[in-house]
Order: sequence, then structure tokens, then C-alpha cells
Amino acid sequence: MKIFKRVVAVVISLLIIFCLNNILLLKSYNSSVLYGSFVQKRACADSIDGEKIIAIGGSATNLGFDSKTFEELSGKPCVNLAVSAGIPLRVYMKAADICSQKGDIVIMPLEYDYYDKDFYNVDEAYVDMVNVDKDLKCKDDLYHSIEYICSTFLRSFTIINDCMLFKVRDKLNTQNTIYIADSVDEYGDFYLHKDRTPVYTRVIIDTEFIYNDVTMNEIASFIDRMEQKGVTVYLTYPVTDIYRIKNYENYADDVQRAVESYIPKANIIGTPMDFAYEEECFFDTAYHLQYEYRKEYTEKLFSIYQNTAE
Repeated sequence: MKIFKRVVAVVISLLIIFCLNNILLLKSYNSSVLYGSFVQKRACADSIDGEKIIAIGGSATNLGFDSKTFEELSGKPCVNLAVSAGIPLRVYMKAADICSQKGDIVIMPLEYDYYDKDFYNVDEAYVDMVNVDKDLKCKDDLYHSIEYICSTFLRSFTIINDCMLFKVRDKLNTQNTIYIADSVDEYGDFYLHKDRTPVYTRVIIDTEFIYNDVTMNEIASFIDRMEQKGVTVYLTYPVTDIYRIKNYENYADDVQRAVESYIPKANIIGTPMDFAYEEECFFDTAYHLQYEYRKEYTEKLFSIYQNTAE
């Protein structure tokens, strides 16, 4: 009986700490990390009346897509919902769904790693994004629902450590990252890399393009579902230093061949090589375009998009 009471006491204590963490720390945490920028991004989308263009994807889109330029060229309001490639693809799909209406257009420049990820994975990034916006919670089966509950519970305790590190950083008056919540402009575009010295250096890697059949089918299903809603979805390729990949031409061909075997060509903008940029164009990773090259990339994307949409 004593052991049972102790177990119950421990469980109750943990639940209390869990609740206190969510009440006292979660808001502060979300206001500090990059994921928190989605709050402003969604506010941008929600403020637009009528038809609009929505960009979703990882940090290649967050840092590289110039919504203002695309809006000027297309004549339609444009908003950037992309944050990081660490966020599960299905979360972005949910974001596009809740922020779109009939007549809207969704553009998806997906980093190549997305195609090989477990589409239904429940990880820390998934939990963090749902903590930022509860509407981003995706429908899960029983197994993944239990996994989500467990991950949410454990995440509430690791957030304590993260918040402590933020406090130490603030006390020392150091800002060791630009990837924070308050990092986007009125279009939802990341801008803190503006006027920053680039540090990217190309490193040649030997890799092959790998994709997950389930993920590919889910992308195709998403396009179909949105079409039924009256929203057109275009899949495209990310701006990247593809030349860092050994045998990059074969890699690009493999990507294009795989994508076109699942996705109708009418819903695909360009080819991988259309958005290949040289080493000197990137900021700190092979997917993070320097601020100064955003306009050039976006104009090229629009030109190819225009030909596809006709």
C-alpha cells in the first residue's frame, strides 16, 4: 500500500509540474524560438481577404522566398508560412489547409530530405508547433495519438532546460542566433540575415536521392484534397547549392523522375536544376539563400510558375 501511495504521489506531482510548465513557461518559450514566428505568419494569412498565394516548406522558403516580389508580379497578396525543414510536412499541409480558401494557390518548394521522412512521425518539432498553434494538430491513429501524448508530456520538462539557457543568454547579453520568433516581416518572410556576413562553405557530399512511397502518396493526396476545396497546389524544388552533391546531375534527374511519377506535371513548377545556385549565393547552409538573392530567385520562380499555370 505504501508503494502504491508513493507511486500515486509521484504521478500527481509530475502532472502538477506538467501543468505549471505549460502555464508558466510555454508562452515564454514560444516567444523566443523560431517556431514561434508562425504566430505572425498565420496572422498575415488571416488578415488577407480574398484570393491569395501561400508558400509552405522549410527554411529554404523561409529565408529565400520574397513574398513582396511575388505579390507584385502576380497581383495577388502573398504570405510565407514556411519556418524550418525540421517541422513535419503534414504540419505544413495542415497550415495551408486552415489558412486557405477557394481560389487560393499554394506553392511548396520542399527540401529533398522531406521525401524520405516518415510522414506520420511524432517528434519534438511536431509537439512544439502544436504548442505554438493548436490548430496544427493533425489527425492521428491510436498509436501516434499515444505517442503524441507521451511526447508532449516529456517535452514540457525539456522546455525547462531550454528556458534556462535563454535566461543565461539574456543575462550575459549575448545573441548567438538569428533564428528566433521575432524574425519575420509583414509578409511572413524571414529577414534577420539581411546585411549579415555569409559563412557558408561548400562541402562535397556523396549521396543518392531516396524517397518514401507513403510520403509521395500523401503529397499527391494533399494536392487532390486541396483541389476539391478549390485551392491549386504547385510542388516545386528548393533553392539550393545542388553542386555540392557529387554527381549532382544524376541526383537531380532522380529527383525529377521520382516526383513526376507521383505528381501530375501540371502541378510541378520547374526542375531541380532551375533553382540551383552557386556557393557564393548562400548564407550559412546549402538551403539558406542570402537576403540579397531573394528577389532574383523569386522572379525566376514566378517566371516558371507563370508558364506552368497558363
